[in-house]
Amino acid sequence: MASSSFMTILTLAFLMLMRTTNAQLSTKFYSSSCPKLFSTVKSTVRSAIQKETRMGASLLRLHFHDCFVNGCDGSLLLDDTSSFTGEKNAVPNKNSARGFNVVDKIKSAVENACPGVVSCADILAIAARDSVTILGGPSWDVKLGRRDTRTASQAAANNSIPPPTRNLNQLVSTFNALGLSTRDLVALSGSHTIGQARCTTFRPRIYKETNLDSSLAQTRQSNCPRTSGSGDNNLAPLDLKSPTSFDNSYFKNLIQNKGLLHSDQQLFNGGSTDSIVRAYSNSYNTFSSDFAKAMIKMGDIKPLTGSNGEIRKNFLTIIWTTHKIEQDPIQQGKQGAPYSGPGYTTRPTWTDPLPKESNCPKTYGSGNNNLAPLDLQSPTVFDNHYYKTLIKNKGLLQSDEQLFDGGSTNATVRAYSKSYDTFSSDCESHDQDGRYQTPHWISWGD
Repeated sequence: MASSSFMTILTLAFLMLMRTTNAQLSTKFYSSSCPKLFSTVKSTVRSAIQKETRMGASLLRLHFHDCFVNGCDGSLLLDDTSSFTGEKNAVPNKNSARGFNVVDKIKSAVENACPGVVSCADILAIAARDSVTILGGPSWDVKLGRRDTRTASQAAANNSIPPPTRNLNQLVSTFNALGLSTRDLVALSGSHTIGQARCTTFRPRIYKETNLDSSLAQTRQSNCPRTSGSGDNNLAPLDLKSPTSFDNSYFKNLIQNKGLLHSDQQLFNGGSTDSIVRAYSNSYNTFSSDFAKAMIKMGDIKPLTGSNGEIRKNFLTIIWTTHKIEQDPIQQGKQGAPYSGPGYTTRPTWTDPLPKESNCPKTYGSGNNNLAPLDLQSPTVFDNHYYKTLIKNKGLLQSDEQLFDGGSTNATVRAYSKSYDTFSSDCESHDQDGRYQTPHWISWGD
């Protein structure tokens, strides 16, 4: 009896905490501060999906992977720093999570419409909804008002995002721990009606499991070799019938033992969720209604609101510039550093005084934490003005101006200064390990 009472109190406390945490989320949150938010996001998402249909599933997945790790707080978008290892290279995300470039484009467009107002976490939530509706799925009113976290955790991502090897009981437990019901689990799994999976995620199923349609197994084996390390990143649609349409074919597939992932087929394998799968396979309307409700509930997982967190708004960074810069050139110039970069030195050639000297006293230790925009012309818009700035010797940091200082990178700077499209395209690069890299919205101080 005592144990039962304790569990009741614990459950009530959890519900009260969730209610308090979500009290500031509202579907009207940006109605005055950013009235064009929804149209701005949707147009960018639509454009991305028109270029690549798979992108809809990728954007939806980003929201899911963000919310399941310490709540819907934009942590997934953060690159590694000296103080934390981020989530992008966690096992569930490495060589898998994608669409960051589209999120950056959305953020840039939103910042242009209403600078410093909308969080990255909210953009992920809206983009997920729009992706579903554009691909033929249901719509819902997205609750907004989330703020962005200042940290991320690779370990938390590894522990919190359920892998495709989980059995039904493990999946139910994971979802229940986040306030999501078993029905929510099945409904949200229906998002696998769009998108694709990598060979490495379904190899064990197509070679070892018996509750898989033999023709599907044979088809998938042709593009996913048995040997680990061979063809690991080869893709296959999660829904064989209609992989680019958001419908209920996924559930019909499960009934025919055509679930590609082990965790998918667990939903229809003689267990407690069989009846839900049958209901969704028989009625798209039932599925779409439950899916929309489950997405709203998932979006309510531990958001940062009020004065918690921040709104990432000022700057983007590319992965190769995320090293810690101890001092800016003005600060270094104040210490008499022997270089000819911008600062209290002779290098600047523009007639106006260095814009930040008035805010950064020459005396070391005075005003050290005062901030200055890295791009004087358009500091809240992701564009190519930075490169135009370098050509005019207006790079604020020494490391910036080194890119246009008579060296091998001068030609690249000139090319980017003349063409935003060239710069934007090249941002979508790969590092030496082949991982996708892209600009990411972070805060450099506020």
